[in-house]
Amino acid sequence: MIIAYRQAGRSFFLYGFAKSKRENIEEAQVKVIRELGAALLGAKDGQIARMIEIAELEEIADESQIN
Repeated sequence: MIIAYRQAGRSFFLYGFAKSKRENIEEAQVKVIRELGAALLGAKDGQIARMIEIAELEEIADESQIN
C-alpha cells in the first residue's frame, strides 16, 4: 500500500496491491503516484471537498470522528 502523508495534516491512500499477486510496481508508476501524492497534499481544503463531492476521492473517518 502506498500512502501520501503529511504530519499533522492529511493522509491519502494512493495505491494498494497484494504482494502475492504482484511483485512490485514499475518506475513509471512510481513517478505518477508521487506526482499524485504531491498534488493531493498541496490541494486546498475546498479542492479536496469538491473531489469528495464528485466522488473522485472517498473520505475515510478515523475513530475520533465516529460518534
